[in-house]
Amino acid sequence: MNQKEQSLKADRNIRWFYWSRFLAGFRFFIPIWILWGSNFLSISGQSNLEAFTFAIGILMELPSGALADIVGRKKSVIVGWIITIVSHVGMGLSITPFAYIFMSLVGGFGGAFISGADVALVYDSLKEAGREREFAKVQGKGMLLGRVAIIIASFTGGFMFNIHPALPYVAMGVMELLGMGCYVLMYEPYIDTIKFTFKGYVTQLKQGVAEAFKNVHVKYLTVFYALVGGITLSSLFFFNYSYAMELGLGAVGQSVLFGVTGAIKAIAVFGLSKYLHKINKKWIFLSFAILIVVIYTPAIFATRNLALIIIGVSEFIASSRFAVLDQYVNDEFESKVRATALSFLNMLVSFVYMVLLFAGGYMADRYSTSALYTAIGIASLVTVVPITLLLIRTKSVKALS
Repeated sequence: MNQKEQSLKADRNIRWFYWSRFLAGFRFFIPIWILWGSNFLSISGQSNLEAFTFAIGILMELPSGALADIVGRKKSVIVGWIITIVSHVGMGLSITPFAYIFMSLVGGFGGAFISGADVALVYDSLKEAGREREFAKVQGKGMLLGRVAIIIASFTGGFMFNIHPALPYVAMGVMELLGMGCYVLMYEPYIDTIKFTFKGYVTQLKQGVAEAFKNVHVKYLTVFYALVGGITLSSLFFFNYSYAMELGLGAVGQSVLFGVTGAIKAIAVFGLSKYLHKINKKWIFLSFAILIVVIYTPAIFATRNLALIIIGVSEFIASSRFAVLDQYVNDEFESKVRATALSFLNMLVSFVYMVLLFAGGYMADRYSTSALYTAIGIASLVTVVPITLLLIRTKSVKALS
């Protein structure tokens, strides 16, 4: 197949990727999931449940990534979405704590099959056409479309919840089903396809882990990615919502807050991804480290207005991680083990996230989320900052061409 045909196929995958990101972005439960979960569990109970859900993801992440590299990223993503849809709809329809907990845990399996495989599918589609340098822009635009949907969902989720508590979850499941259909219409990149054998599967696991530590620079990049990813993810997916509750915001108030912050960060992240190639990597890495320390540390002393800024900036950092750092790690990994290596990285992120949820949930219950954020800021000063300095010293980190 010539380069033009490969490029047309890549365009087809990118087009459906954009649609899938948009449809999957209708996460109507965003402003209300902590509120809904409080019917079954306390804040610490919910944080523990989320941690256990991610623990399942950790156990499944690497095996599912290796499986995706061998049997196909497309198949892996489709299976993952089916499981995820069942989980989300089931959580909304739950009437007992057991049902809610069980459906949440099911979601851990679904997320593992999607994680890494979706990104690897898009990146290898571009690589097959010789256009891998476009990945950051594609990822950024996909995130922008997802954020547009999230903004709509954030503004409407609280109102839907007031109509019926299950409505945000069921509506989200319908949109995710349509998003899954987009992957059905994609093609599987041919790059480094491997026939499945158990021996090959085990070898794939070993090679994927080794890829994340193949040299000194990549080792530090792996640790940096795990710390930044875990910290920001804990805010994006959990603690920002408990923080909003501490500020006295209900379902509608949180809809407005996360709708507005979603709009702002979507524009900012898209702009960042568009001009990423003009920025030196060193400053990108330093910016992540500095922002995490600066934004979280003063939380315990924050006024209401500053607290709202903390929530908004923390979400921007978390979203930027997907658009920016995913480009950098993809550039370092070989195609034949990319999904496995990315799954391993996501496993490490999930581990950090899980630890923060276990410890942070109790701290938020006993003290406050603002106190937790200050503790995270101080901890980041002695962990993320030193790792960042080591990372930028291990290699001449130049702007992407």
